[in-house]
Amino acid sequence: MSSRYQVIIQSEAEQGIKEAYLWVSNYSPRQARSWLEGLYKLILSLEQMPLRCSLAFENDFFEEEIRLLIYGRGNNTYKILMNYPTLLCEDGVSKFPSSTVCFLRFFEPSCCIPPQ
Repeated sequence: MSSRYQVIIQSEAEQGIKEAYLWVSNYSPRQARSWLEGLYKLILSLEQMPLRCSLAFENDFFEEEIRLLIYGRGNNTYKILMNYPTLLCEDGVSKFPSSTVCFLRFFEPSCCIPPQ
């Protein structure tokens, strides 16, 4: 049986998700709900195999490993950065168990991968 990871969505990432949802809901509330459900389904799937995601470009600029999760297609592609935190408390013990995935940022399509 494989280990399960705890998924934590940081407040900045949660705000980005909320803003994208509200933007889509202005055009189609039904599509916005479907989009949001699909996004959370994808995020929660990382409880099983978070290391399946590739290293992000941003990984080179941080000490902690930063991975990339892509959601959507074409002009509606969203980029999500995540890591496996090793933040230490004052007593030297990790604040998060090693089986934790933290979502750091959620980028809207204009910030994502250039068209191919």
